[in-house]
Amino acid sequence: MIMIQAHMYVHPSEREDFLEQIGILQRKTREEAGNLCCLLYEAVEEKNTFVSIEKWRNQAALNRHNNTDHFVGFFQIADGYWVKPFKAEVHEVPDAYEEAGTADKAEAETEMEAEAEEGAEAGEEAAAEAEPRQEAHQSSSADAV
Repeated sequence: MIMIQAHMYVHPSEREDFLEQIGILQRKTREEAGNLCCLLYEAVEEKNTFVSIEKWRNQAALNRHNNTDHFVGFFQIADGYWVKPFKAEVHEVPDAYEEAGTADKAEAETEMEAEAEEGAEAGEEAAAEAEPRQEAHQSSSADAV
């Protein structure tokens, strides 16, 4: 899976136009084959600083996206929005469903929940075993005083 984290620093006077245009881009992007996620966030402490998160099934899907009219069109006008240069980070990350050995989302989620439950049970057992040792340590510390 390919994940893109894009940082956008928008001039305050361009905010409304930017939000309208990026909204169009994101709606069309979400409809594309191979797009798994397309979200936009604004920094709480830095107004007009946005981060877009996109996830793509594979490089081929991302390459198709980068050549769509809506993507190319957005970046033809986007230079007028930026206060600072646009930054994008591209990461290849393992797909949790593929790692679980299934393309079926429901099956993979069930397997991951079972693994998490097993881990929680193991943690509870370790805590229960540690409890008597802590009590013994506390009583020997009290005896030393």
